[in-house]
Formats: sequence, C-alpha cells, structure tokens
Amino acid sequence: DAWVGASGGYLDPRHHDLFPRGAVAKERCRPDSAVERFVPWPDELNRARPYVAYLNSISRNADFFAAIAEDFVRCAAPAALERGALYRRHVPLIATPILGSGAGGAFHFAGEVVRAMMPRLSRAAAELGVDVAIVTNESELWVAAQVERVRFMGSLEALAERKLPQGLGREAIRLADLAVRGDLALFVGAGISASAGLPMWGSLLRELAASVGVDHGSAEWNELDVYDQARVVQRRLEAAARERRDRRNEEREAAGLDPVGTNEAGLLGSAVAARLRSDVYAPAHAMVAALPVREMITTNYDTMIEAAVHCGQTGPLSVLPHAPVKDSKRWLLKMHGCVTRPSDIVLTRVDYLRFNNQRAALSGIVQSTMLTKSLLYLGFSLSDTNFHSCFDTIRKAQPADGESPAEKNIALMLMSNSLQAELWDGEVQILALGDRGQPISELARLHDIFLDVLGAGCANRGRADFLMQNRFESLLSAEELQFKNAVDALIRAVPRQTRTKLASWHVMEKALVKLGWNGALSEREVRRLRLNAVSPVQAGFLDPPPTARVAADGAGVIFGDDDSSSHGTDETARAVKGIVREVMMPFTRSSAPASRAAADERTVFTAVLQAVRSGMLKLHRAGSGSTEEEARGPTPAAGGTS
Repeated sequence: DAWVGASGGYLDPRHHDLFPRGAVAKERCRPDSAVERFVPWPDELNRARPYVAYLNSISRNADFFAAIAEDFVRCAAPAALERGALYRRHVPLIATPILGSGAGGAFHFAGEVVRAMMPRLSRAAAELGVDVAIVTNESELWVAAQVERVRFMGSLEALAERKLPQGLGREAIRLADLAVRGDLALFVGAGISASAGLPMWGSLLRELAASVGVDHGSAEWNELDVYDQARVVQRRLEAAARERRDRRNEEREAAGLDPVGTNEAGLLGSAVAARLRSDVYAPAHAMVAALPVREMITTNYDTMIEAAVHCGQTGPLSVLPHAPVKDSKRWLLKMHGCVTRPSDIVLTRVDYLRFNNQRAALSGIVQSTMLTKSLLYLGFSLSDTNFHSCFDTIRKAQPADGESPAEKNIALMLMSNSLQAELWDGEVQILALGDRGQPISELARLHDIFLDVLGAGCANRGRADFLMQNRFESLLSAEELQFKNAVDALIRAVPRQTRTKLASWHVMEKALVKLGWNGALSEREVRRLRLNAVSPVQAGFLDPPPTARVAADGAGVIFGDDDSSSHGTDETARAVKGIVREVMMPFTRSSAPASRAAADERTVFTAVLQAVRSGMLKLHRAGSGSTEEEARGPTPAAGGTS
C-alpha cells in the first residue's frame, strides 16, 4: 500500500514511471520528518503510494537509518488505513528496503542497520495495526534479515508459534527442513495470483462472457460446466471474428480488392492473456521465489513467478516447455500454457481432453516430480482435471505397502472443508488456515504469513549467504565469528596463483560462495556490482577453473587477482587491469551473460594495454599504490575526430 525509496538511490520513485499526470509535488509528512510524500495521489490509481526518504546527515549510524524507516512507516500508515488496503488485503502492507545498504552510506555496516530496524519496525507495526515488509533483492541481505529476525523473536519456534495458529508453525518448519534438503517441490495455483489483483477462473469467465454478450447471471450459463462455459465464449469470439471478416471483405470487394481470411485460432487465449498481464506481482510470489526450491509446477497462465525470480536475482529460471535455459538449476513447468503464447493456453473441455496426447512429456515431468519429491500445493483447489489424471497415474503405481501419499502431498488451504479432507484422506494432507465464516482477506494474510515463516525456516536451517561478508559481522555469534576467522585464514593460506591450478580449490570455492564469499573482490567492488543489480557470481568475478583460463591476445588473467600470465609480474598489466575493472564495473548488468561481460572486459583490457605500451596512454602510479589514468593523445587536426 506504500513503499519508500532513498532520494537519489536506485529505488527513488522519481526515477521510475510511476506517477499520474499532476502527481509531482512533494510535501513533508511532518515538519521534522526526513520523509516526503507525493501529492495529490488519486486513490482510483489502485497502486501503492511511493515516498522519498532523505538520508542526508553527517553522523549516520545504524540507528539513524532505522529511525528513518520507522518515520516512514508512521507517516504512511495513517493514509493507508484511511484509504483501505489494496489488492483485497486484510490490513495495509507497508514496504521498506534496508535503507542505506546500497549507495546510502551503510553498505559496510548493513548488518547493524538490520539489527536496529527490527525492534523499531516491529513496535510501529503493532501500534499502528499494519503489516510491515522489509524488502531486498540481495540473497545475503535477505538471509541476514531472517536470521536477525529469529534472534529478535528468541527462536524459530517462537516466531512460528507467534505468527501462525497452533500446529501450522510446526508444519512450516518441517517443510522448511524438506526444502533445505532439496526434497520439496511446489505446485502453484490461481489463488497465489489473486493476491496480486488477478481474477480467479470463475471471475475471469464471467468477464469474458460479458464481453461477448453472454448473460453470466442466467440459469442457462450456471448450468454449464466451466470448461463448457469457456467453449461458449470461444465460439462467440470466433463468430464475431468471422462477422468482422465478412464485413471487411464486402468493403474490399466493393473497392475491387481480393478478399482476406481470418485466423480464428487462439482468440480465446488472446482474450485471456489480455486480462492476465500485469506489471506487479504479489508478496507471495516474492516469498516463493526466495525459497530454495528447484522444481515448481503451475496451472497459472501469468508470468508473476518468473518476474519474482528475476527480480530476486536467484539465478536463471527454465520455463518449460517453451523457454528452457541451459544449466539452470531451477525450473517452472507451466502445465496449461502462458500469456506469452496465447495459442497454447489450455481452457476448454477439448483442450483438456487433448492434453495427455499433445503434452505427454509435461505429464511425465509432473508425475516424476510427484514420485520423487514432497509437493506443497499453494493457492490450488485440487480440482484440476489434468492434475487428477497425473495423480491417478501415481496412485496406481504406488505399492500397497509403500509410503502414504499424504506424507508427500501437502495442500495449504484457506479454510477447512470436512468433505474435502474426507475425499483426500490418506492421499493429501490438508492444512487449513482457518474456518468458514472468517474473512477471506484474513485467511489470505495468514497464507502469506505461512510462506514468510517457511522462508524464515529455510534461511535459518540451511542458508549462510552472509557469513563471510564483513558488513554482517555484527550479526554473528561468537561461534560463527570464530568459524569465519578460521575460514578467512585458510583462504589467505592458499596463494592465489595456486588456487587457479587446483581443481579441488574450485570444489571448495562453491561452498565458500554459499557462505557469502566474493572471491578476490573488495567490498567496494561488491558494492558497485550490487548497485548495478548484479551479484559477483553472476558477473563472473570469481577465480575461473583451470579449464576456463583465458589469455586471449596476450591479455592475461583479469578475473582473479592472479597475475601469473604471459606478462609475468608486469606492473603495467596490473595497473591496466585495475583501470578496466573501474571502467567496466558500472556497465555490467544482470541482463548481460557472464561470458559476454568477460569478453567485453578482456577486449577493453587488451586495447588499453596496447595503447599504454605504444605510448598513446600514460599510467601514473601514486605513492600509495593506487592506480590513476590520464589520457594524453595528439590534438586532433581541425575538423578531425579524437
């Protein structure tokens, strides 16, 4: 319902196309506040209201940034409560980044900011009656915040018990253990996307029916199955397309032109896709993307999971069957198609009947996942025909004395249904968040809280992405700090020249990366990468394995700090390498493959080195050992180019 960005930072609302015409003026929330809001902000926008925080101060410590975050929450909450929560939420949701952890001056003590924010924001949320989300797209910041939050609450069990009804907290922790071990997969239904404002299947059909002149309130309409309702809409759309074609051909014939045909295929899919495209996704999608789950299946047509994974920088995602990504560690199977390919969307009874024949490979993937993983069903009603077909295949393949399917199939439902529980008894464990009679918005909020506790469990049971980074040292226990120092000593004990020659080092390097190690990069370089939304791993700045060494055109090694190359200990090459890193770093983006970024940097390195050696560019070594560059070339002739 409201969010804040630091003035001049990446999230500064003024840098994004967010504003309606006229909503450009700013005003202080209070005379002494460091937070400004934009006025006027029309409620009919149905969009979260942005705020700007000013981080200008000489004495900026962790509590300074935490106080501004609390100031924002106290400024934004009254307006959000007065307007009412967006997206059918039970209470308003106020979102803040970890202020200052990017370019705001707190990058090097981000852990202290996280620790200072927890009690302030927790107190403000309780006093104001709103929910507060701390948001980040850095995995190490997310894990650090979750670990600190559990410490603040006393324990993971205490957090789960406080946030969830009895029994559900223990189940969330059990599922977190499964996810950390790699034994959990997700099956995502339309209920997840409903929290982002998208219509459920029944509402979508009613919208489509109204658009083609069908009375969706009539008894005749309601007597039809949903698949047949979709077929009626499809036939109406095709008939309208033929009428438009006939009128157009009459006009063309009168003008002496040849008639044209019409493509009636995919009309219903296109109509559905037009209503399901969105430039936002729900908090539930973000929390799903943050889970250490490699296999996901969905019956949804929208692209919200893909967007959340991309924004969360959790690595490439293969979207099956149409967008596989080589070497991706995560995949999302879209059983019923995607809005990006409307003609392939599965909607009508005919589409469902032909599913097994036309998409047998997809059914096989679903079935193998059901056999090998525990499945958590989110926002899914367990009523889909193709799901039933896959489940029945597994049912018949299970030995009579084997593991109970209910131990591996867990469905999170908003409300209890005794008949549904009886229907799936022994096959699917139903976790009901509440009872009938409770507001849907309240139960949907509990659904998000369950995912939040699940994420906290994953972060505290199997993640340590921040351990090796000095900026989070204040969050470490005495034992963790002792471990970090021991690992640091081990890294220093292995010469960089030796690392690149040992295959065993690169096995260890993978483990170190999971602990937050950034290779040879300084914290300054890591910060610059992060400001450009790139992780050191994505950018390829860790030492390459021996089989991937590159010394093209005599450029030498530029990714590690190993200077053993064709230049030996050439000081010029070292200096150029430093300059190239400074030049290339701001232009590295997450959209650029690491291989291309590497090639670009090598090209620049080689060109600059050749220019230095030919006397076109002079390098000066400062007394402190830092590198400076100064371009001195001949003055171009009149009309010439430099």
